[in-house]
Amino acid sequence: MMNELTLGNEIVTINNHAVKKIYGGFGDNQPCILAKQIAELHERELMHINEVINKNLDWFDEKVDILNLKSVIVQNDNDQLYDFLLNFYTKNALNRSEYIYLFSRQGYALLCKLLQTPLARQLYKQMVRDYFNMKEKLEARHVTGDQFDLSVRRFKVAIEAANLAGITDDHQARLTANRITKETTGVNFLEVVRPGYLSEARISAPPPSSLPENQKKENDFFLDFVNMWWEKYGEDAVDSHYLRQMIIDNDISFDLGKGSKKSQKIRLSRTLGKMKRRQVGGYHITEAGIYRNTKLWKLKPAGK
Repeated sequence: MMNELTLGNEIVTINNHAVKKIYGGFGDNQPCILAKQIAELHERELMHINEVINKNLDWFDEKVDILNLKSVIVQNDNDQLYDFLLNFYTKNALNRSEYIYLFSRQGYALLCKLLQTPLARQLYKQMVRDYFNMKEKLEARHVTGDQFDLSVRRFKVAIEAANLAGITDDHQARLTANRITKETTGVNFLEVVRPGYLSEARISAPPPSSLPENQKKENDFFLDFVNMWWEKYGEDAVDSHYLRQMIIDNDISFDLGKGSKKSQKIRLSRTLGKMKRRQVGGYHITEAGIYRNTKLWKLKPAGK
């Protein structure tokens, strides 16, 4: 039996589209999304989205990845569900619809793999990255005493090796030592000892007293921008559209100007061009080619 659908109070903005949060369907308080919302997010006709779904139904497990709510309404004479869907459809559209698909989070990830849009690729990569980050966190909780003791010794040696290699930034030295420890012992040392450090730690900036006030502010927002960029995309190539949206969604004090979306993306791209090959915190900003006449950018750790 399908769990009751409820509408959350929060509205999130993705790709400049406001999305009402839906919960239920696949489990109590489980986030889910309608194919109609997906069509709006990816700026595609709902008919096109349904066509992709129907051609690839064998990709999805019913009641785990996908539900056809129209079938639920018809088979169970579900007036409550019908009334809920009026938040998204007119009565005429609801009555005419043959398919009203609802996706769980993992179902949406599968659909993103099928959709040929830049947003779909970015969301799919992000959801896969989130999955493996969570998997690592769960695995980090199951470390034996012997494994932990070995990882402590290896981390100490790796820190010394990082310093000998000229990595003077403390944060970068820890990341390097953690990577070596994980590769040689299988233990994600920092996740065990300092859960959340890898996603929350801020790269150290020059001492504030050594900088003029305007340079301190510039340095701070550059660091916020680059830290969030690394946390969200890692070393993946990304264009100014997604970086601009990241700045807006996370309220980063990056001056995009007051012009149109297009002019803000141009301004951002020019700023990145000026910052190219310059070290910001522990990273270098580099060009990563062209995609559909749009320049791509990526971060590289300064120690590489």
